[in-house]
Amino acid sequence: MKLIPLAFLVTTVAAFAAEPPTVVERRKDAVYSGPDWTKSGPDRYYDAPPVPVDGMHSLVSHLTYPSELRRKHIGGTVIVRITVDATGRLREVTVLQSAGSQLDHIVVDAVRRTRWKPATKNHSPVAASGHFPLTFTPPK
Repeated sequence: MKLIPLAFLVTTVAAFAAEPPTVVERRKDAVYSGPDWTKSGPDRYYDAPPVPVDGMHSLVSHLTYPSELRRKHIGGTVIVRITVDATGRLREVTVLQSAGSQLDHIVVDAVRRTRWKPATKNHSPVAASGHFPLTFTPPK
């Protein structure tokens, strides 16, 4: 299987002004945010990146924020690397930047429970891998 790198890591460097817009979902337990890489443009490896089948909401809907972390106002950003094959099957998910083992586990579990559409190139599905951040912001 040939893997194609995806570049959807959002950085705060001003030189990357073309970053995808941020998705923010406010729920009663927390605010979740991350890049909406579904809005990122084509690159040389794909025309469309792999995306959750039902959009970012479907990924966020699998997140659960432990009450003890909310009470202690513990949040952070977890960066994960995913590999999605040409059939849309998630082949791998790895934490690249940790926000603590509990939050890491929550993100990895949510990514695994999410159904994925594969990346496409010339209207054909292709395998792709890449990374993205997901930020947990505890309620105030």
